Amino acid sequence: KTPAEEEAEEKHAPQAAGQVPRRVPQRGTWEPEEATVTLLSQRPEGSHAAGDDLLILTNSFVKASSSGAASSAGAIQELCLALRHGGHDAAEVACSAGAIEASVSLLKSSSSSSSALLPETMEVLWLLIDDYDSCQRLIRSGGHNSLLRLVREHGPKDALVSTAAFRLMAETLYSEANGSELWMESFDPQLLIEALEWAVNYEPPPRQAGEARGPQPMGLVCDVTALWLQRAGAQGAEVARSLVGIVPVLLEKMAARKDDYALIQHGCRLLWAMAKNSGTWPEDLRQPALAALTQIMIMLRSGNNTPETPEAGTYNRMALQAVVGMPPAPGGEAQASATSGGNGGFSSMD
Repeated sequence: KTPAEEEAEEKHAPQAAGQVPRRVPQRGTWEPEEATVTLLSQRPEGSHAAGDDLLILTNSFVKASSSGAASSAGAIQELCLALRHGGHDAAEVACSAGAIEASVSLLKSSSSSSSALLPETMEVLWLLIDDYDSCQRLIRSGGHNSLLRLVREHGPKDALVSTAAFRLMAETLYSEANGSELWMESFDPQLLIEALEWAVNYEPPPRQAGEARGPQPMGLVCDVTALWLQRAGAQGAEVARSLVGIVPVLLEKMAARKDDYALIQHGCRLLWAMAKNSGTWPEDLRQPALAALTQIMIMLRSGNNTPETPEAGTYNRMALQAVVGMPPAPGGEAQASATSGGNGGFSSMD
C-alpha cells in the first residue's frame, strides 16, 4: 500500500484477517539442514523431524519463562538462533507453542538484574512476528504496553534495550487499530518528544573491523513517532508543534547520513506528519527545510535508492508538498523540544 493510500484510509483501520503488518519481511522456508535446533536431537528424517526439534525447544523456552529470566537465558539464545535460520515455518511452529506469550511474559517480569536478556527477548519476538496473526498475539498479550514501559524505564541509559523496543514497535504498531486506546492512553507524548531528541543525538559506539552496523535508533524512533502523530488526532497536532524545534538537527543528521535510505524514508515521513499536523512553521525554519527536502529529492532521483526503502521518494515528495503548502509565519523562533534525561529513564518519567 502506498503512503498516499495509507493517508486516505487513515480513518478506516484495515484489519482484515491475513493482513501482513507494514515492512515485516517475508521469511524463507524451514531449512532443517541449516537449523541449529538439530543439536537437540540428530534426526535424519527431514523437515518434520526438525519441526519436532523446534517444538521441543519452544516448549522448553515456554516452561523456563514461567520461572523467570534467569532460567530462560539458554533457551532464549537457542530459540533465537533457530528462528534466524528457520524462516516463516519455524516462526509458525514456535508461535503455535506459545513463544510470543512467553516472551511478553519475560518482558513484563523483567527487572534490573535481568535487563541484559531484554534485547535477545525482543529479538525473539522480532523473528516470531511475521504476519497479521502473530502481531495480534503480541497485542492481545499486552506486548506494546510492555515495550513502552521498558523505553520509559531504560531510556537513554541503555541504547540496546531502547533500540530493540523501537525496532519491534516499528514493525508491529501498524496492526494496532486506529481506535485503539494505545494511541491515546498508553503513549506518553512527552516520552516520544524526548525519545526523538535522544535518537537524533545518539552516536553509536565505534564498530570493530568487519562488524556489521546494527539497527540505529534514529530511523526507528522517527517511524514510530510519525505513526503516532497520524493516529493520535488532536493530541498529535499539539505534539507536532512541540517537535518543530527538532527539525534543524533532524535535517542535519539526514544530510550527514544520506547513504542511509531507511533513515531518509522515515525522516521524510516524520517531516510530512509534522508539517501536516503542526499548521505552520517559522519562515527561518520552513525555507531551510524546503531546501533540504529538495536536495533529498534530487539525490533520490539520481537512481541510488534501494529496493528496501521503496517509499523514500514518495514520502520525500509528500513532505515537500506539505511544507510548500504551509501558510507563511513571519518571524518567530522554532519551539525547542524537551531534553532527555542523561543517566536514567527519560526525564518525563523521572
